[in-house]
Formats: sequence, C-alpha cells, structure tokens
Amino acid sequence: MMKKMWYACACVTFLVLTLYFVQFVIYEIPMFSNKQDDWGSFGSYASGTLGPLFAFLAYIGIREQVSQQRDVINKQQKQKALDDHLNRIKETFEKIYIHSCSSIVPLERYCNISLANLTKFELSRKLSDIDTLTIINDIIDAGRLLHGAEFVYNNYLHLIEQSVEHLDIECPLNEHKWVATTTWRGFQKNAMFINFLAQKALREVVNPNQDMFSYEQKELLIYISACEQWEKCWKRLGLGF
Repeated sequence: MMKKMWYACACVTFLVLTLYFVQFVIYEIPMFSNKQDDWGSFGSYASGTLGPLFAFLAYIGIREQVSQQRDVINKQQKQKALDDHLNRIKETFEKIYIHSCSSIVPLERYCNISLANLTKFELSRKLSDIDTLTIINDIIDAGRLLHGAEFVYNNYLHLIEQSVEHLDIECPLNEHKWVATTTWRGFQKNAMFINFLAQKALREVVNPNQDMFSYEQKELLIYISACEQWEKCWKRLGLGF
C-alpha cells in the first residue's frame, strides 16, 4: 500500500512538471494558461497540498520501517529461545543416553557380548542361553533409563520437525536433527538388547512365578509394551529397525 501511494504521488509530481516544461519551453498547450503567475499560484497550491501528504507518507514509512525492525527483533528473540530450548533438551537427552549406556555395560559383560561388535540379527541368537534370574533388576533399571531417554528424544525430534517443517534450506536445526538421528542408531540396538532380555526374563522366570515376581512382571511388561510402540514410532519417523 505504501509503495502504491508513493508511486502515485511521484507520478502526479512528474506529470505537473512535465506539463509546465512543455507549456513554456516546447509547445504552448491551448487548454493551459500561459501566465507564470497562474502556474505560480498552482505551484503554491500543489506544494501546500502535496507537502503535508509527502510528510505523512514519510511518517507512515518510518512507522512501517520501525514495525519491520521490531518484527525482526521478535523473530530473532524467538529463534534464540528455540535454540536455547533445543540445546537444553539435547543436553538432557545426551546425559540420559550416557547413563543408559552405562547401565548396559554390566549386562553386556554378564552376557559375554559386545553390542558394538554384533549385528542386530546375531543379537537374539547370542542371548538364547542366558540365565536372566539374577539380572532381572538390572534389566528393569536399564529399561527405565532407556524409557526416559526415548521420551526426551521424541520431544527433541518432534520440536525439530515442527521448526523445519516449512524450511527448504539447510539451517542449524537440521544439524540438531542429524545429531539426534545418528545418536538414536546406537540407542536402537541398546533398546533391542534390553527388550530381548526382558522378554526372556518374563517368559522363563517371571510368568512361571508370578506370586514372587508381581512387581517385576509389571515393570517388564511396561518396558516391552513401550518398546513395541517405539518401533512403530521409529518407522514412522524413518528411524525404524
């Protein structure tokens, strides 16, 4: 709107000056006065009319510029708040992930395996002869930590997805997404490992002795059920097994 008004005023001014130049320099137009006094009176009237109009347009332009600057500042503040929030979630996720990995190490040692050196296909076969009776509580503790890490991760990735949904260019948020995705690859194998142990413990130890392991049964079922939901969610996000 502002551009159109400026353009209209400029066109009117240019037209008046052109007519004045043509009338007194090039060719006398019969329908216009050939007296300088008449043009001077008209010029005074025009300047008295256009002057305040230009001043008003200048004022509106300044207001619009200030408004645009304010919008830019607000956008920068929102972006900074978003970056800070993402960084806090990222730090929380990384801390929980480190703790969850630490809880996996004793179970790896007990099972005499190294997840880093096993394929996902080999994992279930390596665990077929493991006695889970003495490590049920360790399985539950590791499952809780993985459950917490998954919850934080989902919030983290969901926030990133929302933020970059309408962006077609590379931005720092894509780096957040890349870090989260690559970190999650290691998490998946840990989750599968604990899920195999939880199912084995539930099947071979807990279910046959439900009176003794009622609490453990509930905890293991919570983790197994959560892991099934994770797999669906991971596949939907393109991070599935």
